[in-house]
Amino acid sequence: MISNEHRSQSFLAKPTPPENPLSCVTSTTFNIAVLPGDGIGVDVTREAVRVLEALAPALEGVKFAFHEYQVGAAEYLRSGTPLPSEALEACGKADAVL
Repeated sequence: MISNEHRSQSFLAKPTPPENPLSCVTSTTFNIAVLPGDGIGVDVTREAVRVLEALAPALEGVKFAFHEYQVGAAEYLRSGTPLPSEALEACGKADAVL
């Protein structure tokens, strides 16, 4: 049986912080598909890109490559599809999608 004193000591022990998963990265470029769409999506994605661009210098060896694709109602009116195959394929190949 574990004594109460031992329980309180283990409970108060400071946890070891997790390792930074990017600390071993020498140089990585993350390809990000940007789909602004319509309405507020344009503003949201623009600001998300700005945040990542501001963050990149603090992430040693990490870069972001943004690739924008037109989707949504305006694209539907232009081409007849709200999500062109080029944009869908790019999303499948991207490291992230905004």
